[in-house]
Amino acid sequence: MKNTFKITRGILPVLLLTLAAFFVACSDDESEVVIPDAPTAGFDFAVSETVTLEVAFTNTSASEVDVTYTWDFGDNSGISTEASPTYTYASGGTYTVSLTATNEGGSDEFTAQVTVEEPVPAVIITNGDFSDGDTGWTIINHYEETNLNGSVTIADGVASFDESTNTDWKHMGIYTTVSLEPGTYQFEMDMSYTEINDVWGEVFLGDTEPVAGSDYGTDQGASLVLKAYNAWDCPDIKSYSGLATSSGCDASDNPGQIEITSAGDFYLVFRTGGATYGTEGIVVDNLSLTKL
Repeated sequence: MKNTFKITRGILPVLLLTLAAFFVACSDDESEVVIPDAPTAGFDFAVSETVTLEVAFTNTSASEVDVTYTWDFGDNSGISTEASPTYTYASGGTYTVSLTATNEGGSDEFTAQVTVEEPVPAVIITNGDFSDGDTGWTIINHYEETNLNGSVTIADGVASFDESTNTDWKHMGIYTTVSLEPGTYQFEMDMSYTEINDVWGEVFLGDTEPVAGSDYGTDQGASLVLKAYNAWDCPDIKSYSGLATSSGCDASDNPGQIEITSAGDFYLVFRTGGATYGTEGIVVDNLSLTKL
């Protein structure tokens, strides 16, 4: 006798419903995993009008879930993971700044060009290029008021130091007044001379006005700003044309640099003395004093 197993039509629907309920119950026991959409990165920025080279970045990224941020400020140095950082660049220029926003759904990057400019130094000296003749400048004979061995002419955009003899001493100078606030200042000028001998040129800054026929230097309370040339200290530099701070005669760490601790009015003096002003005389131009 052959045994058979039969499912009647009435039992089949009941069995299918039972199985469906079983699988639904099992799925309810497991948490559903939802992957979020990747964020959309974005930012705005504002260059500071008061703090040099500083930029404030405002994050405008969009996302429905938690996001981490990575900033690259484009100068091969600055990075940040803040949402909206503020960054100060080391120098002026145009930088490509990138922001990467990341969540579980992925990452997105946004870039923008940011331009920062270094401030133009304030030029303290008036008529430093002598374009207005001797306006603002006083010519002075430091050696003896009656000594006629040297002379100064301010004309045609330069100050020229000449001599009537190349054997006797002369000591001539020019000076102007400057009003300074506390801070660090840089002096510069152009100068040229040919075959000088037994002569020196120096720049001083003091708070007392030079007096004709009298010396002016550290013994009078002034500060040495720059040793421009000196036939004894720099005997190999007998001819030169270029920036005074680049002549190589001043051995200080920062030629032409001076620190001012108290605000006030000062006298900036260039003076040159000795025996021989050279075959062409000594010419200076473009005197400047800038606050760093």
